[in-house]
Amino acid sequence: MFTKFSKLELIFSEKIVTKRNTDVAINQNISEISETRNKLLNHTIYNKLNDINSISKFMEIHVFAVWDFMSLTKSLQKILTCVETPWYPTKDKISRRLINEIVLGEESDIDQNNNPVSHFVLKQNHTKKLLKSV
Repeated sequence: MFTKFSKLELIFSEKIVTKRNTDVAINQNISEISETRNKLLNHTIYNKLNDINSISKFMEIHVFAVWDFMSLTKSLQKILTCVETPWYPTKDKISRRLINEIVLGEESDIDQNNNPVSHFVLKQNHTKKLLKSV
């Protein structure tokens, strides 16, 4: 016997199927990166950051990695999005959204006082504070 589904029931069932598919994809991705994740979590650098001097030296160097990452990110943003006038939407909307979300977080995250600040400036400020205490 055929049962008629309302439009709402069909939409709801599609969302459940989509969520299941998404959950499967996420679990598959987690499984695929688990070995690399474990290597990162057990990296020898963590054993070496055991005093204020080693941590301050690491932070002093790490700020350049943050700057480099932001430079690469902005280069990608120029390639994947439109940063010219007049503005026009680029073809690949998924890449466009991804790079813009990364830039948003990196350029204007929120600090402990609820103020917008870039990750680079955050790292710079923390490094300066730490170096003063050494």
